[in-house]
Amino acid sequence: MIRRPFRTAMAALVVVAVLSGCTSGPTPGSELRIATPQPVTSFNAQTVFGDSPSNQGVLSATDGGFFEPHAEQQRVLNQSFGDVSVDSLDPLTVTYTLGDSATWSDGVAVSPADLLLAWAGISGVLNDSGAKREALIDQESGLPTAAFTGKTVFFDGMPNGLEHAATTPVVDEKTGAVTLVFDEPVVDWRLIFDIGVPAHVVAAQALGSADATEGQNAILAAIQNNDRAALASISRQWSTGFVASEITDAATQLVATGPYSVTAIGETLELTANDNYAGSSRASIETILVDVDRDVSGTIEAIAGGDLDVALVAPTDELLTAMKAAKSDESDVILTSGQGSLFEHLDLQFARSANGTFDKPEVRQAFLMTVPRQEIVDSLIGPFDADATPRDTFLLPQGHPNEETLAADSGVAAFAKPNIDKAKSMLASAGVKSPTVCILFDAQNARRAATFELIRASADQAGFVVTDCSSDDWLSKLGVPGAYDASLFAWETNAAVTTPTLRYGSKDAPANFNFYANGAVDAALLKLSKQAGGKPVLAKPADQAAILEQVNLSLTDPTLGTESVDALVKIEQTLWADAYGMPLYQQPEIVVHRAGVTGIDAGALTPGLLWNVAQWRVTG
Repeated sequence: MIRRPFRTAMAALVVVAVLSGCTSGPTPGSELRIATPQPVTSFNAQTVFGDSPSNQGVLSATDGGFFEPHAEQQRVLNQSFGDVSVDSLDPLTVTYTLGDSATWSDGVAVSPADLLLAWAGISGVLNDSGAKREALIDQESGLPTAAFTGKTVFFDGMPNGLEHAATTPVVDEKTGAVTLVFDEPVVDWRLIFDIGVPAHVVAAQALGSADATEGQNAILAAIQNNDRAALASISRQWSTGFVASEITDAATQLVATGPYSVTAIGETLELTANDNYAGSSRASIETILVDVDRDVSGTIEAIAGGDLDVALVAPTDELLTAMKAAKSDESDVILTSGQGSLFEHLDLQFARSANGTFDKPEVRQAFLMTVPRQEIVDSLIGPFDADATPRDTFLLPQGHPNEETLAADSGVAAFAKPNIDKAKSMLASAGVKSPTVCILFDAQNARRAATFELIRASADQAGFVVTDCSSDDWLSKLGVPGAYDASLFAWETNAAVTTPTLRYGSKDAPANFNFYANGAVDAALLKLSKQAGGKPVLAKPADQAAILEQVNLSLTDPTLGTESVDALVKIEQTLWADAYGMPLYQQPEIVVHRAGVTGIDAGALTPGLLWNVAQWRVTG
C-alpha cells in the first residue's frame, strides 16, 4: 500500500458557488450496488446512539445543509441552502438564514423549526434536570427504557459544545433567520450545528400533525414556549424514532436535504437521488443499493462476477486470499487502500472494573509493558502495508506535522517493545501476584480476537492472567461497572477540538468509559478548547469572509499554534504517565471495487465511504 501523505485539513470553510462543479443530474436508470460490513442502526446521526462510523458512512450521502462535508473534514458553505453570518465575537453570535431553495426531498421547505429542533436535540438544554441517558435509552437497541415515560423530556444529542448556546435561539419573524448566542467562545461552532432530522416528520409522529406546515409550527411553538408536554413527545421521537427498527415508511420518514435520500430499508438500503437538492454535489447515479455483507470471499466474488460494484472490507487474511483468487481469474477487481478514519486502542479501567486489577498505577504500567505493539501491527496490518508502524499518539493521526512533537516527550518510547522483566519487577514492587485482566472486545471481529491472543501470550510471561470478556454486544457493555478490566476497540479520528474532552475529560464526558480523571488533563483540555493557533479562538477579522475563512480551528490543522500544541503535549504526556492505555494502530481503509467505478476517496479524515458519492462515476 502507498501511504497517503497527511493533507492539510483546515476547519476553514470553502465557499462555493451555488452549482459549482455539479452535474446535470443522475443518468436515468443508473444504479450502483455497494456492500458494507455493518448495518445502519439509526438515521439520526445527531444522537449518541446514531453517532457511529457505520451510520455516518452511509448517511454522509444524505447530509445537506449550510455546511456540507468535504475532504479532510473541511466544511463547505452551501450558498444554495442559505447564509451564515457572525454578528458578534463577544459573545459569539451566529445567524443562519435559509435560502429559497432549502428544501427537503419530499418538497417541503426547510424552516426555522428544523433549526430549532436540531438545537434542542444536540444541546440538551431543554432536557429534564438530572435526566441520565443510561437510565432512559437502552444502549444496545437505542430505544427508550421504561423510565422514559410520557412526561420525560430528554433529547439524546451527542454533546459537542452546542450546550453553550444555552438560550433558545431567536427567530426573526420577517426573515425567518435563526440566531444562536453562545455564553463562551466555541472553537468548533462550524462543526457542531446544522440541519438534522425533519421537524415536520417528527411532528407527524410525535404530535399527530397531518400537515407539514402545521407540524413545523407546532415544533417551533413547543420549543419557544418550553411546552413540556409537547417536548416530551418530541424528544422521544427525535431521540429514538429514527432507530432503524422503528422505521415503517422510509420514503416519508427519512426525507433528507443532501444529494440522496433513503427511500427503502430492509435487507437492502435504497438511496435515491434527491431531485430537490440544489447544492454543489448533485448525484450522478440515480439509485444506490447498500447491502450488509461480512462474507469477504463472497463479496470479492460478487464484484468479480459483476453482481456488486463497491465494497468496504476489513483487512483480513480472508481478503488476501480472495484477492489472490480474483487476480488469478484475471478479474477487474481493484483494491484501493488508505489510512482509515479509525484507530485501534487498548483502554484500562481505572475504577469499577471486573477484578479491580488496575486500581494501582504500577499494575497498569506493568501490563502495558507487556503489550507487543509492533508484533500486532506486523501481524495484522503488515500484509496490507509493509511500512505500517504503531500509532504513537492518542490525539493526532499518523502523518500529522505535530505528531512527532507530541510523541517525542510523551513516554511512548518506553513501550516500543515488550519489557517482560520490568513488568515482573513492577508487579513484585506492587505486591501483586497473578493479576487477572478480562478484556472486552467484539467477538465477531477477527482482528481484535487476534490482538487479544497476542496480548495474552505476552502478558502471560509476566504473570498476568488474561481472560476473554468478548461479546457480540460489546458496545453496550462499554463503561458498564464490573463488566471488564480492559477493552479493545476503535475511536474515530476527528478534527473537532472538543473531541478529546468527550473522551478524556473527567466531568460529564460521554465517551469516558474507563472512569479516568486527572485535573491536569482537564485543565489542558480547557486551555485547548479556548485556544487555536496560539491566539484566542475568535480573533476579530475585518469582515465576514475573513471570519468564515479563519483557520487554526481544527485539531487537524498542521499550523496549530504554540499554546494549542503545548496543551496537546500536556494531555499526551499525562495519559501515558497515568498508564491510561495505549493507541495501537491506524486502521487501513480498504475499498474493493470493479474497474468501471472511479472517484472513490477513502481516508482518515473523510466523513464516511459515501461522503463524495456524488463525484463517483460509472463507466461500463
